[in-house]
Amino acid sequence: MNIGNVKNALKSDVMNFTVLTVDCLEWMKLQSNDSVDLCITSPPYNLGKSIHRGKDLYSGFQDQQDDYYKFITERIDEMMRITKKWVFFNIQPVSNNKLDVFRLIGDYRNKIKEIIIWHKKWPQPAINTSVLSSAFEFIIVFDKKNPDKRTFEGLDFTKKGFTNCWLGEPNNALYKDSYTIDDDLFAIFPLWLPKMIIQKFSQSGDIIYDPFLGSGTTLVAAKMLGRNGIGTEINEKYASIATERIQKTSEGKALKQMTLGDLNGQKNTG
Repeated sequence: MNIGNVKNALKSDVMNFTVLTVDCLEWMKLQSNDSVDLCITSPPYNLGKSIHRGKDLYSGFQDQQDDYYKFITERIDEMMRITKKWVFFNIQPVSNNKLDVFRLIGDYRNKIKEIIIWHKKWPQPAINTSVLSSAFEFIIVFDKKNPDKRTFEGLDFTKKGFTNCWLGEPNNALYKDSYTIDDDLFAIFPLWLPKMIIQKFSQSGDIIYDPFLGSGTTLVAAKMLGRNGIGTEINEKYASIATERIQKTSEGKALKQMTLGDLNGQKNTG
């Protein structure tokens, strides 16, 4: 696998894990077909405003509707090309992106194997009293080989009646406080989610790739489960946080969601 050869990329290795500070599209274009086993990610929502504690998280982005759609589809195409098995793409339809999400489902209907519903029992309340609180997110499963078949080749879900609706954390309205690393990294993946995907849809030793690594939760789960991992993250601060979280994780050992204070060696208050 071609890990480097991306101009200005910063690389940090943690055992069988590599975190690259680079645009994921640049890096994926340098990789050969089928070079990772499984892809798990959630894209940024850099369209319109996303306000958290009075701060617009995407104020540096000027994406319009078509820009954002091109942004996600170019990357999905590359994810599918370099992935042997399946791409698990987590996205929530919200006011700013819902046209793109529904367009994506329509345009990629011949490449979607399954849509998993992540059901949040007690969702974050809607800001506007006339808006329904959103209690679900999509996990779109892309398959370049047999998308028309719902069968996941080589897997057996019959023993526990595994379904395509997953009820799990967050189970309360404090989700964004419970899963916050700092003011920029809030509402990160709950650990159980990538752990569930990796456990059910990959094997020991597989390479797990997260194009939008963020705080690194996908690779934390991969390390816990004895997989290898690669993550690309364009933000140097996030990549540093991800690297340290992976370093602090032991194979097979559960990890609490960590705050920035934990990473700086302060007492864990979580």
